[in-house]
Amino acid sequence: MKTTSDDCKNVDARYSCRNGIVMAVKERNVTVRVRQASSCSTCKIQHLCGTSENRQLLVSATLVKGEQIAVGDEVELIAEPFIEQKASWLAFGVPLAIVLLWLPVAVFGIGLSDWLSVVSALGWVIAYVLLMHHWRSRWEGRFALSARKVYCQAEEQDSDELSIE
Repeated sequence: MKTTSDDCKNVDARYSCRNGIVMAVKERNVTVRVRQASSCSTCKIQHLCGTSENRQLLVSATLVKGEQIAVGDEVELIAEPFIEQKASWLAFGVPLAIVLLWLPVAVFGIGLSDWLSVVSALGWVIAYVLLMHHWRSRWEGRFALSARKVYCQAEEQDSDELSIE
């Protein structure tokens, strides 16, 4: 049976979504294989330059309540609105802000030399990363993905017929 999903047709546009294949199931947690494609992989002339790249990633997700999923099923991975932006700010924006705010204070306020200011700024970034790592259990629930099964049209029609009877 071939599924008819075009990467999450039935998902509200505010949510991020990507399809994948279930590799492992443990209670309500699933490991899903998704394909990460570079922009070049969709290019029509990719065979001429050879720079196209596709990678397989394994992602952990939580099952949507009531879903029955087995290994090999196609699922939709659904992320809350703006989750990518929040993660990007925490991973890149905050460390950049630390460096940009600390350097003028270190050079002009405290009077440290340039190289010592840069080393101390890196120390603050390392401290931030260690703090984020220490609090990772707090972040896991906020950046969790949900998984729900993708049904092909034949399965949907069968389930509609069963519910009518």
